Amino acid sequence: MKLPNFKREKKIFQLFNLPIIAIDEAGRGPLAGPVTAGAILIKNPYFKAFKPPIKIRDSKKLSAKQRQILYLWITKQENLKFSYASVGPKIIDKINIKNATMSAMTQAIKKLNVKDYILLLDGKDKINTLDSQIKQYTFIKGDEKLISLSLASIVAKVKRDRLMINLSKKYPQYLFENHKGYGTKVHYQKIKKYGISEAHRISFLKNLNNKHLN
Repeated sequence: MKLPNFKREKKIFQLFNLPIIAIDEAGRGPLAGPVTAGAILIKNPYFKAFKPPIKIRDSKKLSAKQRQILYLWITKQENLKFSYASVGPKIIDKINIKNATMSAMTQAIKKLNVKDYILLLDGKDKINTLDSQIKQYTFIKGDEKLISLSLASIVAKVKRDRLMINLSKKYPQYLFENHKGYGTKVHYQKIKKYGISEAHRISFLKNLNNKHLN
């Protein structure tokens, strides 16, 4: 399996000599909970090689324990800075998931407090709320190819999972700590039994096929 690397980051840094911000999201598809963006700031991808405790990969290809290990490692790196931001179910219902994701990403970027930078994104969509002067590069499956996007995906996933575990304390009947709000069989059963909570995305549930709740 080919692991993500720094080749693209280094090439972009050579072209512009500007800090790089990589951003990714977690929680775009669940029926409940927020969508969370994770951002990683790399001032110079040519910094002295770091040695992560385990191999860096897209967060979806790591276990929860592995994500926690890498997240803690990220927080201790002097050459990296990170931030995150979340947008909750009510706003998702109001402005739709795509716009909510872009809002979370914009907030996470602003928290890094960098004026001039190059933005790297996973997927194909650019952020339309940023200054038009900011150069944005999109990468399909970027979190599998670029280390910076892999790190951003880990931050987003770890932070969102923690938010869902906290939500499970308020709504223990839905078992959010297990399925993190995704549309599992157990989650559908809980919705059928207890109804929709304030933690749920009503706009997502309106489009459910009735067979899930029968």
